[in-house]
Formats: sequence, structure tokens, C-alpha cells
Amino acid sequence: MAKYKNIKLNMRSDTLEKLIMAYLSGYAPSRASAAEMCSVSKVTSGKVANALLNSGFMTERIFACGGGRPSAHLFFRASANVLIVDLSSSVFKMSICNALGQIKFHAEHEYDTSISPDDNLNIFISRCGIRAKKSNHSFNAISVIYADINSRACLENDFVCA
Repeated sequence: MAKYKNIKLNMRSDTLEKLIMAYLSGYAPSRASAAEMCSVSKVTSGKVANALLNSGFMTERIFACGGGRPSAHLFFRASANVLIVDLSSSVFKMSICNALGQIKFHAEHEYDTSISPDDNLNIFISRCGIRAKKSNHSFNAISVIYADINSRACLENDFVCA
């Protein structure tokens, strides 16, 4: 059975979201530059950086930018994978992608209007989930994409949308 680290951070969700987006920006920020971008303390920025490093999602390298003093910058770990669950259309999709955006695993489930939405979701997760597990591609994070309430109503009404 896979073991996942539960990393708890005691901070406001909007602050956490801003810092995560700063670190995932692709510009290899340092703790200090992320703190400055998000108008938070270096300690707060460092807590999020440490969580990303401890999760195995990111790694850090020390170098100097623009002739300045060397500091540690965060990068996506080359071996980091993300499980993407897409529930936003009539074809539910599950993919595992690496940090370069390459798809390592992909499975789909066609939404069946003759059964309930809960049954569709259970079938999708059980069938595609077991195929993802058998693919032997681990992942460090999960992203779920879903439709808003109006789009979901279209799915449940045989795709008749105005």
C-alpha cells in the first residue's frame, strides 16, 4: 500500500495558495524571492518550501542569479508525477504526467446517462484507478478538474444544453 505524507501547515489558505503558485511558477524562486512576491515573511515562505521539498514534489539547487549571492532555488523534481483526474466532460479521464508534461499513463471512462452520477464516478475511479496502480507510475500530487454546476446539469440531462 502506498504511503503518503500528510504535511500540515498552520496558515491561511489564501496565503498558502499564493506561495504554492509562486513556487510552481517555473522561475525557480528562492525562499526570499517567493516571500517578497507574496508579501509574507521568509519564515512563512520557508514553511511552504520545506513542505514541497519534503513531499518529493520539488528539489532545490544552489546558484547565484544575476551576479548576486548564491542561494537555494526550488525546481520541479525530474521524477515528480501528478495524477490528473478530469471530470469536466462526458468522458472522465485519468492521467499521470511528469514535470515536463509528458503523459506516462492515461485512461478514460465514457459517462453513462442510464446510471447515477455517483455510480459513474465509482466505476471510473475503480476501473481507471486500478489501471493506474498497475501502470507502476507513482505520483506526488493529485489535481482534480471538474465542471461547474451548470455543466454538470448538462451531463445529467443527456447533454441537451441551451
